[in-house]
Amino acid sequence: MAMANNKTLCFTCNKEKITYACEGCSKRFCLIHLTEHQQILNEELNHIINDYDQFKQRINEQKQNPQNHSLIKQINQWETNSIEIIQQKAQECITNVIKSSQIFINDIEMKFNNLSDQIKQIHKENEFNEINLIYLRNQLIKITQELNNPSNMSIRKNSQSFINDISIILLKRCGSTKENDVNDNDSNKKSIQKTGQSQLQQPSSYDRIDSDEDSHNQRSKKSNMISDNDDDDNYKQRRFDPVTRSSATLSKLRINFDDSDDENEDSRHYSYSKRDIAEYRNHYPNARSNKNINDNYDFYTNQIRSHPDGDFIDNIHKNWFGDHRKLEYHHGYIEWLFPLQEKGLNISAEPLQKHEIESISKDKEALDRLLESYKLMLDFYGFKLVDVNIGEIRRLSGDAYKSRFHNLNSASHNYLRITRILKCLGEFKYEHLKFPFLAAILRESITENTLSNCVRSCKDSWIETLRSPEERRAIRQYARELVEYRNKGMTPPKSHKAIRP
Repeated sequence: MAMANNKTLCFTCNKEKITYACEGCSKRFCLIHLTEHQQILNEELNHIINDYDQFKQRINEQKQNPQNHSLIKQINQWETNSIEIIQQKAQECITNVIKSSQIFINDIEMKFNNLSDQIKQIHKENEFNEINLIYLRNQLIKITQELNNPSNMSIRKNSQSFINDISIILLKRCGSTKENDVNDNDSNKKSIQKTGQSQLQQPSSYDRIDSDEDSHNQRSKKSNMISDNDDDDNYKQRRFDPVTRSSATLSKLRINFDDSDDENEDSRHYSYSKRDIAEYRNHYPNARSNKNINDNYDFYTNQIRSHPDGDFIDNIHKNWFGDHRKLEYHHGYIEWLFPLQEKGLNISAEPLQKHEIESISKDKEALDRLLESYKLMLDFYGFKLVDVNIGEIRRLSGDAYKSRFHNLNSASHNYLRITRILKCLGEFKYEHLKFPFLAAILRESITENTLSNCVRSCKDSWIETLRSPEERRAIRQYARELVEYRNKGMTPPKSHKAIRP
């Protein structure tokens, strides 16, 4: 009688042998390869155990160091940006108070000098009576009260905050409930007990696809919730990484570039900043020129150093170019590089005198140095001048512009510097450089979303430095067109440029 053939093919060696089934993968193995198969499963189980241990370590690290959460880093950055915005606003207010106080004190001093002259005249002529004395005493009391209680300045608190508010959005956890998790664990335990050995249950490709789709849907749901809450919130969140333009549609920009040239500059309600820019556009008609002051001309002819902690102009151009840390944290040089006919905060820098404007304008080397100062600051802000005749500027090549844009977008004290730079260019023969600079800033802030924090200063201050009303209207028109493109979810064509009148 023939022996019954109970041999089947082994999945590994493909030979007919006595085989044993693996209930996990439903394949049959000979005894040797069954042991090998079991060893492979044990190794995979060890890998899973290691992964679980690493995950447990991550949980412990996050419990011990909750401050390392990525959102906290973004919150800290928001705090830094907000503080800088507040500091800039405070500095603007302080500057306005100082300038207004100087005007006020000068007015009081003129009244006092007038009274003093009257007293001297009366005393000299020795002709006076009680009426004259009462008048003089009353006038002294009046100007004393004006000095002690100035009524031309006060603080107005705006109800609308200029700091972008943030909040944390918490989403409900998607997936199984705790009860389902327990049931799933019990089911897996029963499966392992049934086979008598550890089985590695890898998800199929369809399972992985479903999981990826669920994850994508969860991210989309989160994105939609943020967008539905408020377009502005979405815009604020992107400001944490302003250098890389978002691939998603940009949020609508709620800012109006209105033409306001017809506003009455003589109105009593005309703001101080408007009066300040009106004085600049009119070449500071009330500025007094002192022929004995030549500090700015001497500096730009490389005869004296800037103060404090400064250097000769040629050395600054040579040694400070690309030294972004020095340019950021040294605050004494900007009023020397870009002097104006108004007193700044650096007590060592004299206001620009009218005769100095004439002297520098006639000195080619001095004018060339002013242009080099402009190039120095352009590099600091992430740009380069590519055509001096038309003033065209572009980003620095490669990725070099990114860190500079990030700094400009977050270090808001540079916005006051830019206002000074633009004003100074207009005092000499470089008024034509302003328009293309503003066009580039508007394109980066509105269309590219790389300098989003600059758009407000560009609207309120930088555009206003253009002396030509036609150029101001043209650049505002360009800004409105960019905003319209953005709010329609469209990108303007490359041929779309600001047209200088």
